[in-house]
Amino acid sequence: RTGGPQEVLPAVLDLFGSVGGLVEHRASLLASRGVITLALAYFNYKDLPKTTNDFDMGYFEKAIRYLKGRPDVEGVVMIGVSMGAMYALLASTLFGYLLDGVIAISPGSGHYERVYYEGREVVNTAPWDVGHVGFAKDAAGEQVMSFFPVFQDLHRPEHLFAVENTKAPVMMITGSFDQDWPAEVMGNALLDRLEAASPAPASPGACPPAPRPNPMEAVRASSRAVTRRGVRLPLVQQIVYSGAGHLIEPPYSPHCAASWHGLAQSIILWGGTTLDHAIAQEYSWHRILTFVRTCTGRGIVPKM
Repeated sequence: RTGGPQEVLPAVLDLFGSVGGLVEHRASLLASRGVITLALAYFNYKDLPKTTNDFDMGYFEKAIRYLKGRPDVEGVVMIGVSMGAMYALLASTLFGYLLDGVIAISPGSGHYERVYYEGREVVNTAPWDVGHVGFAKDAAGEQVMSFFPVFQDLHRPEHLFAVENTKAPVMMITGSFDQDWPAEVMGNALLDRLEAASPAPASPGACPPAPRPNPMEAVRASSRAVTRRGVRLPLVQQIVYSGAGHLIEPPYSPHCAASWHGLAQSIILWGGTTLDHAIAQEYSWHRILTFVRTCTGRGIVPKM
């Protein structure tokens, strides 16, 4: 974190994906912009479970309550990428009243493992068939693994998260060339479910304007809206970046089209074209900072 000892600042709970462990680079960058950030490991780290099978969402609720209980915090936003984005979305449906906003980067729309909260199972688990894993060759001729065919069931209606129950504004950030799983399709499936559950919606909110126009952004926002700090926001919105892949990182991070995945013990295909992905990382970072500032009502150091 930055700022003086008496300064009240926005807070972010930061989750990464299926590699597990503790990942802190995004949290460090957020902290340098005046955001109190908790980078939270939730499996495959020290004495935590090695996998997310039978995961208890109370773990995240405890972390959110910890941040909210700090005297130097005004507003908490939860951010996650990939699997972490799945849990952030699910948190918004279970205890979104504790959150001021949720940012889900390349999320799934359901889960393929059992998840519990207060002793009950809270998702209709989608089937997981590793026999559907695909293989391809990357630009260097290396064989890479694609889970894209495995996740097709995640966006079936019976497996979708109950997004209509969210109490916090949600911003999903996805790439049109995600080759790990169909994040854009799953985001649209969640928006379709929300619209179907709201036949008589309130007037729509206005997406926080992008700091600079970007023709590579496509925005879809829900009819339902919510007010945060006097600003009306869509309850759920999706920002799709043309040509971007799965791992949409902070700006100027290298484009990672494929990489070794320790738990899968294989090279995983993430997708994206280098220029388009780099543009998405820069512009989505502006979106993220604007969203945190809007939801918490607290300023952020205005630099990249």
